[in-house]
Amino acid sequence: MTNSDIMEINVLIKSLPKKDFMEIVEESFKQALKSTINHKIVSFKYFLKDITKVSFLTTKFVFRLLTGKISFSDVILNSKKFVYKKYNNFKKLSLKKKKEKIANLTIYFLTALLVGGGIDFEGGIPDLDLKTGIKNHRNIITHTIIGLFLLEFMARFLFKLVQKTTWNKENMVLRTIYEISLKEEEFINGAWLGLSFHLLKDAGLFQKTIKPYSGIRGHTMGFHKSLFLGNSILAAIFSRKNEKI
Repeated sequence: MTNSDIMEINVLIKSLPKKDFMEIVEESFKQALKSTINHKIVSFKYFLKDITKVSFLTTKFVFRLLTGKISFSDVILNSKKFVYKKYNNFKKLSLKKKKEKIANLTIYFLTALLVGGGIDFEGGIPDLDLKTGIKNHRNIITHTIIGLFLLEFMARFLFKLVQKTTWNKENMVLRTIYEISLKEEEFINGAWLGLSFHLLKDAGLFQKTIKPYSGIRGHTMGFHKSLFLGNSILAAIFSRKNEKI
């Protein structure tokens, strides 16, 4: 963002009556907060639903396998049928729908890599705490769900703010933000996936020791690993695509 962009946005803000601008800010704030909280509630509901379904199917599968009602060859055959069905369903979609699905998946995974720190999940948004010094690295804000929860709220607030004005047609930066906001859920879910992988790696489950959380003293290495892992699992739950927010 250049100085001319900042000046242009400032002029656009000042062009609105103060009362109207504050109403837009207040409404955007409320909607962003509601969407951020609802995202977590709905994600948990789907997670519990998925766990129940998987538990039932797993129990049924193991029972049928042990009683000889199905064989491993049947499992392989059914897996192939499942993949073919998914592929066939995709082929039946219109070209527009296919492009949309591919675009959504691309945004989802690219955001995950950006937030998580690339294919090695080193760096990214969590490790920005290194900018404030090594002593602050892996603190309770940047390396738990707290930090991304706050960032999600701020992103949603910005998206709502831009969507509620006509500024997105008058400034290149605001137009870009508006275009991104149209894929809001893909960006948000991808960010949570990136955080999940980053924290899972930081947990160092197969390492004897790891760099623990800064500012948390008097706890075992196992405690720190569990805290990383627990937050990684929560982030993974929040990365799920939800049908309704």
